[in-house]
Amino acid sequence: MNLYKIRLHFKHYSKISTPYTMIPTDPDAPTYVTNQSTAILAHLKLHGSIMEDEARDMYGVRALRSRISDLRKSGVEIGGEWVLFKSRYGNAGRIMKYIFKT
Repeated sequence: MNLYKIRLHFKHYSKISTPYTMIPTDPDAPTYVTNQSTAILAHLKLHGSIMEDEARDMYGVRALRSRISDLRKSGVEIGGEWVLFKSRYGNAGRIMKYIFKT
C-alpha cells in the first residue's frame, strides 16, 4: 500500500522530522511526529503492523529493531511474528513483522 497517494485525503496529518513526509493521524487528536520512534508508533496505530522495508522506504528508519526496542522500553506493547520468504536466488529467509497490541 502506497501511503503517499492516500495522504492527501486526510484532513489532519502529522509532520515527520524529514521535510515533505507526512503520516495521517486521528483527526480528533493530531500529533506532531518529532522522531523516528513516534513515526513508527503512529504507523503501528494506523496500520497495526510494520516490517523493516516499510520503515526504511516510508520513514527512513534503518534500525527498526532499535526503534521497536525504544518503544517497548517506554511501555508500548508490540509483538512480532516471523514472515518466511524466498530470496531472488531461491534461498529461504525470514523477516520480523512487528504488530501493535491494543
